[in-house]
Amino acid sequence: MTTLALFGRALMIVLSGGVCLVPVSPAGARSLSEIRAAGVVSCAGTVRPGLALPATGGKWRGLEADICRAVAVAVLGSAGPTRFQSYGTTADPVASAQPVDIAFLTASEMLARPHLEQVLPGPPVFVITHAVAVVSASPVRHLAELGPALICVEPGTGTERALGEFIHSHAMSARMFMFQEDEERLDAFQGGRCDAVAGEAPNLAAMAAGMGNSHWMRLLPEPIAAVPIYATTSNDDARWASVVAWTIHTLMANDSADAARLPLDLTALDLAPDWQARVFAAVGSYADIFDRNLGDQSPLGLPRGLTASWSNGGTSVPPYTE
Repeated sequence: MTTLALFGRALMIVLSGGVCLVPVSPAGARSLSEIRAAGVVSCAGTVRPGLALPATGGKWRGLEADICRAVAVAVLGSAGPTRFQSYGTTADPVASAQPVDIAFLTASEMLARPHLEQVLPGPPVFVITHAVAVVSASPVRHLAELGPALICVEPGTGTERALGEFIHSHAMSARMFMFQEDEERLDAFQGGRCDAVAGEAPNLAAMAAGMGNSHWMRLLPEPIAAVPIYATTSNDDARWASVVAWTIHTLMANDSADAARLPLDLTALDLAPDWQARVFAAVGSYADIFDRNLGDQSPLGLPRGLTASWSNGGTSVPPYTE
């Protein structure tokens, strides 16, 4: 299956109503010693283009899958076996008894979990922006220029709520045009019945890529909402939570793949002295992970945006040594 076909398949899973939360309880989470004994790191997340995609051979690809692998390499060595699963789709149900060592969740998804008190939010790994797109030929360059536009949006979603609040708070004359089915929404946008379309930025980019021409539509630069995805663990084992957090901080602090930027001796957690170098050799830096899954090296072609470091206009402020 081609990359664009995979993006199209994932987009239809996400936006056709096939995604649901399956109760994978954190009570089944394992400790660091149990993960080492099992020899595999189990991760889970919601199917999203560029973040978590089912690929051929039962494998998964995306930013979350790569971060899962990075943690596995840190703990288990260069092979770093992982098992990734979705929180449930019509095509890929998840057994509730399956242990999950790292769950990639938004705050809303965390609140929907059972046993919320057992979920420990870790570092954010990505900031999803809800955005508005127009056709490339449109003269509109900013949201404020939309005027009395009709904006296609799916009802009952976070995007609909964010767009409604944005229109109200900015006293815009734009109106929302509801389409339950993604295919109808896309047809309406392409056919000119809508002046713009709203959704999560990765989904909009995948929509364009799935049409075989990523340049036929253009995302307006202002996000209407920003939602972090956190790497969550069970609060039963602080040692495991520490390994996950420091691995992610290492990836983000070392965008140049230079481990000397944040040298960490975690031998107390039985990590080898060269664990950071092994992680970079396996997956690269966070910048590498982003570029191949969401950025210029991927069909999505998204900018780093809010996920960029603070020095580049983003919100990421990883710990640095002084």
